[in-house]
Amino acid sequence: MQCRYSFGGDEHLFVECDESMSLEAFFKGLSTTNAVRDAGIRGITEICPSNASFQIKFDPDVIAHEDLLREVQAIERAADKAEPVIRTRIIEMPVYYQDPWTHETLMRFRERHQDPNATDIEYAARINNLATVDDFIAAHSGAPWFVSMVGFVAGLPFMYQMVDRRGSSRCQNISGRAPTRRS
Repeated sequence: MQCRYSFGGDEHLFVECDESMSLEAFFKGLSTTNAVRDAGIRGITEICPSNASFQIKFDPDVIAHEDLLREVQAIERAADKAEPVIRTRIIEMPVYYQDPWTHETLMRFRERHQDPNATDIEYAARINNLATVDDFIAAHSGAPWFVSMVGFVAGLPFMYQMVDRRGSSRCQNISGRAPTRRS
């Protein structure tokens, strides 16, 4: 997986690890940003990791663009060899599917729904090629989820379901964000 580098203005280096969000891209970005942080490169003022990319803010009066790029690319090559391991914990969260409160809210904003003739859970079942809502619930709750980061909206973590990508019926990431407790 080859990273794509671009500069954002005078003070930001943006690095895209992969075009698609995957655990492999997440771990590559994580190992690279950890190694950049540990390197203590003068001039870096902030490191902001994401799911399949990261951004580095730097002071161009302390480190030149080309020097920063060269250092981060060397760190990326070394980080490619890092073992993709993080310390984590398991948290069980109950999910109430098709609850009446979410359904009531959904009905108020029906005209803005992706499919005004379906509920969120019916829509999610359909776009994941599952025959019924019960099939969706079984797929959604049948394997654990890995939270890779928390976004800007409260209660909306970015997640990957821990299933084999090949040959497995898994829930799609509908909006670029994690599945939420919707009915």
